[in-house]
Amino acid sequence: MQGERFKKILEIVVVIIFFSAFVLSLAKPVADPDVFWHLKTGEWIWQNRSLPDKDPFSFTVAPYQYETSAWTSFILKQYWLAQLMLYGLYSIAGFYGIIIFRCLVYLGIGLILYYWMRKEGMGRLTTLIFLMPSVYFATFWIGERPNNLSFLFAVVVVYLLEDLRKIKAKAEVESKENLNLNLFLFPLIMLLWANMHGGFILGDAIIILYMLAEGLKAVYSNVKAKVESKGNLNLNLNLFLFVCLVSILISFVNPNTYKVIPTILEFEEKYSSIFITEMWSPFKYAENGEYQFLIIIGAVALIFFMEIKKHKFNSILLISFLIFLTLTRVRYIPFLIFIATPFISRSGWDLRRGFRVFLDKIAKRVEVMIIFIFVAFLISSEIESTVFKSPLIDPYYPEATVKFIKAERPDPGIFNYYNYGGYLIWSLFPDYKVFIDGRVLYLPMHLTYRKAMAGSLSGINGIPEWKAILDAYSVKAVIVPASDSRAAGFVRLVKRLIDDREWSLVYEDKEALLFIKDTENNREIIRKYARQKESAYGVALERAEIYRAGHPKDWRAYVTLGEINLYLKRPGAAILYLESSQKLIPSLKIAVLSQLIQEVKAGRDYSQLLDEVYR
Repeated sequence: MQGERFKKILEIVVVIIFFSAFVLSLAKPVADPDVFWHLKTGEWIWQNRSLPDKDPFSFTVAPYQYETSAWTSFILKQYWLAQLMLYGLYSIAGFYGIIIFRCLVYLGIGLILYYWMRKEGMGRLTTLIFLMPSVYFATFWIGERPNNLSFLFAVVVVYLLEDLRKIKAKAEVESKENLNLNLFLFPLIMLLWANMHGGFILGDAIIILYMLAEGLKAVYSNVKAKVESKGNLNLNLNLFLFVCLVSILISFVNPNTYKVIPTILEFEEKYSSIFITEMWSPFKYAENGEYQFLIIIGAVALIFFMEIKKHKFNSILLISFLIFLTLTRVRYIPFLIFIATPFISRSGWDLRRGFRVFLDKIAKRVEVMIIFIFVAFLISSEIESTVFKSPLIDPYYPEATVKFIKAERPDPGIFNYYNYGGYLIWSLFPDYKVFIDGRVLYLPMHLTYRKAMAGSLSGINGIPEWKAILDAYSVKAVIVPASDSRAAGFVRLVKRLIDDREWSLVYEDKEALLFIKDTENNREIIRKYARQKESAYGVALERAEIYRAGHPKDWRAYVTLGEINLYLKRPGAAILYLESSQKLIPSLKIAVLSQLIQEVKAGRDYSQLLDEVYR
């Protein structure tokens, strides 16, 4: 008896250590570019005691406010409850509050999955082993925005659906208590989800799948039962369908009602893959040599369907649906991994029994050893990237440039890099508004932004398009990285600003460049801080080299390095980089790129050809 008690205490200690290591691995700097505008919106809602009807944060959307669309309304209002919660946490604990939010969301997912598998009869230590893939995956798919709440809500919804589905026809006290709890809890969860994130429509889809599965099983079931039992079965089915239907209907109690569904579907179909990389399919990533997403999806599918006979119809339908979604959008991969975990653990029942039968005496020791090896790996691999070793906010954001702007006060009208938008909203509003940010409120503006960033030379009346865009929006300052450290692309607008006499470089660091236009107010700043504009190429080169070191197989890094070296008048280095890109991706041996290499080798003027290649 004493030995059993000691084993139980030991197991509980191991569980605590496991989840503590998990939380530690999640304590990383705030990095998501969208969390900042969510925070600012939460602050705005709190201060104004209302939801925004028009965008308060950007100066480019203002002319189109009268065209407020369903998409604009969705972005401005759909997340209101999560935004208030984020702002409340920030008000209490600063950005530590946002990190705590992230930790609690993922810890909640882990604990629910743990409880779910334990409820199905799995031992504590074995449950932790089955949780390892989900825990490890969470460490590199972390975030702080409302989107992450959808992962948590999805797991809760599937757990409640499974619980509702299993309620027996018999009038047991426990069954009645579970039913009464779920009758209240399930609709409440959907109501909260619908007012925190638009991902609730995935929850609605999952509920419909379960309704379909249970309805088909009731119709086609060959189970022999008495007439009396059939009556109870139909009663339970009716209750199940009723709770599901109420939960779906109550999810439409949100600022945008049922209109959220067509709005999101239209956006995903027409625009999402243009603006948001997580909306790309895993096949598109594979085209760039990134196969990790296809490997993850394939591994989950293989493990699940290898034991398909051990799964219920509803779980087969659910996992098949999620696999289909992940093959269209990588953003659905977390849903697949987290939700599939308890179902996969069921098919591992024979493995768990094998531990008990053949390794009865040492099974727990083996499990403890595996768990501690995993914990040691998790801590050692993640500790350097946590807030205990790194800044509170990811240094990717232009903190120093923002301080310069606040101190020197250049003219408003800032053209900004897309991923800086949310950070600039948080840091500079209301003194400055942004050109664009992750909300993409007015969809055509993103195309305008891309043309400006690419330094488009197309134009009317001899005015280059990039310059016409900046003039049209009265842009007086530009804050962009020299090259994108997350995608290895040189920002062509930098080249145009360097070549244009109206613009001066007044601040630079490894994160951002600040160009300002020669205006009466800006003139004094230019006099004090103007520097050699060509130094921006050196910054771009450094950033691109850092990216290449971390992604040696990414052809984009070599193309970018080739371009920058041409601007720096280093033709030899440029040729080496460009030819390296062609070796990595033979399809890059297109006529125009090959022609550029030949022109550089021959020492002829390649400037016009360069613009054509990188257009």
